[in-house]
This record gives sequence, structure tokens and C-alpha cells, in this order.
Amino acid sequence: MKIITVNKAEYLGDFKLKITFDDQNTREINFAPVLRLYATGDYAKYKKEKYFKEFRIESNNIVWGSDWDLIFPIEELYAGKINVSLNQTKMKKGSMLKSIQNKLARLKSEELESVERFLKTMSKQENTASSVS
Repeated sequence: MKIITVNKAEYLGDFKLKITFDDQNTREINFAPVLRLYATGDYAKYKKEKYFKEFRIESNNIVWGSDWDLIFPIEELYAGKINVSLNQTKMKKGSMLKSIQNKLARLKSEELESVERFLKTMSKQENTASSVS
């Protein structure tokens, strides 16, 4: 079985790409339905044309984001249609996990800063109270 790879991708407008494969077959694919349904949270930015247009070809596929935020099965791209079932839509799991870990780290950091501010305030109030006595 021959492995299909993406050679070239061109933005056509309205979230559509013209994709050329290594066997010179081309497909025009509309990504708008998939983005409307599944691009949420950190991935919602790809609903904006500015970010959607920042795709690139890496590892013989089309990807978005530095951590492959969005990636779709080459077989579906080659068939000319993205399967919009959630189970078939491919978002890099590692990227999703990293995003969650980053959010947790930010939350922990914010909580620690809040606790530190509280402790400093309490310490200042204690020092002020002891100097008045």
C-alpha cells in the first residue's frame, strides 16, 4: 500500500484549501464545518481566517500551531472530505494535554501569588500592630 503525502497546500479563501498530494492529485477541502463544530477553547482561534491561514506542511501533512494544534487524517484529505464526527477529527492529544498542563500551571501560579500577597499583607498588619503596642 502506497503512503500518501501532502506536497503543497494553497489557501483559497473561506477556510478552503487546495491540497496537492505526492501523486499530483489535488483536492479542495472546506474546513469550515469541522471548525464550527470542534474548534473550541484554545483551538477556537482557528475559526479566524488570520490564524487558519497559518497552516504549514510538516511530516507530509498539513498542521496548524507549533504543537500541531490541528491535524487531520491524510486519508480523509485525499478523499476530499473531512469526517466531521468527533471521533474522526484529529487534534494532537499531546498538544491538548500540554495546553491543559499549562493552564493548570498558570492557575497554580496565580493561586500561589494570591497566597503570597495575603501572607505579606498579614505580616505587615502584624508588624504594624506590634509596633503600635
